[in-house]
Amino acid sequence: MGRFSSFAITFGLLSLLPLSGWSEAPPLRVDADDLTQEYAVFRRAQVGEVSYELDFRFEKKATTFDGTARLHVRLHHADAPLSIDLVAETLDAVRVNGVTVSDLVERTGSFDIPAAYLRVGQNDITIQYTAA
Repeated sequence: MGRFSSFAITFGLLSLLPLSGWSEAPPLRVDADDLTQEYAVFRRAQVGEVSYELDFRFEKKATTFDGTARLHVRLHHADAPLSIDLVAETLDAVRVNGVTVSDLVERTGSFDIPAAYLRVGQNDITIQYTAA
């Protein structure tokens, strides 16, 4: 899958923004570090509670490590892709609610999970990756 330079994962939620529905098409993310305020407002309306578990496997003298991120995300609406910010050497696998996602939209530093894999309410997302 995609190639990225280093590890970081975040939802970039701005907790002070209003929690309201989005009545128009979601703002587009083009590439790289393009988390705009407009997109942050959209994602805040989409995403409710988020918790996560991170597992890392380090080996002595290795220049990379393997990681697994398990995200538990409550969605207010599931009619648009969910954009996740992740920087890693390789994105090895993404599963949503037990289903492997084969049609991710990848950009440098983030990727989108298509809406077809998402549901209103609780979603469990597992991301396996290799990072520097």
